Amino acid sequence: MMNWGHDGMMGGQSFGIFAMVFGFIFMLLFVVGSILLVVWIVKQFTPGGTSTSSSTGNALEILKDRFAKGELSKEEFAEMKKELMK
Repeated sequence: MMNWGHDGMMGGQSFGIFAMVFGFIFMLLFVVGSILLVVWIVKQFTPGGTSTSSSTGNALEILKDRFAKGELSKEEFAEMKKELMK
């Protein structure tokens, strides 16, 4: 026959409140960690929330910098600027 403890559980050892407290803490950590993981994943796979006008302004600044550095000719600059303003 199996060795039944005084509380009806195998082994006869009872952790009582200790197990309940640590079980709750680990469950809470698991839930919070899961929520943080989901938030991080959503932030990684969604755009930064910038509006079109601000991204166009940023792109125009980059284009102006490249033209000032001599990386683009006047014609290339004008063509790219025209595309950005559409």
